[in-house]
Amino acid sequence: PLAILSMVLLTGCSKLKYDRAETINPGEAKTFTIDAPNAEQSIQVKITATDSEVSATIIPARDLPSKPTLETLDKVQAYASDQNKKEITLTATIPAKVDYTVVIYGAKKSTPFTLNIQGK
Repeated sequence: PLAILSMVLLTGCSKLKYDRAETINPGEAKTFTIDAPNAEQSIQVKITATDSEVSATIIPARDLPSKPTLETLDKVQAYASDQNKKEITLTATIPAKVDYTVVIYGAKKSTPFTLNIQGK
């Protein structure tokens, strides 16, 4: 049994699952950086905001602007993005060995939100 466990750990069979609940305020950007996958990975990101529409983008972590805003994020090549919705679902393929960041921004008023990221 120990040999089987070692093989599973070495082959990296675990799937990504990340859940977070926070509040975002107007003018604020929330960033969530995820460690690079060992191999190319498809992900699905779901954001549900309660009281205000938000925008979201998935970008390489190395390209994260020091002040993420609509204007600075528009200059970054995104894996996926969507704007001005209370419910956003993004799908993207993340290259191997590239850290990536989910950025949530653009709230018109303070709103709680949930973030769910799952690897496929």
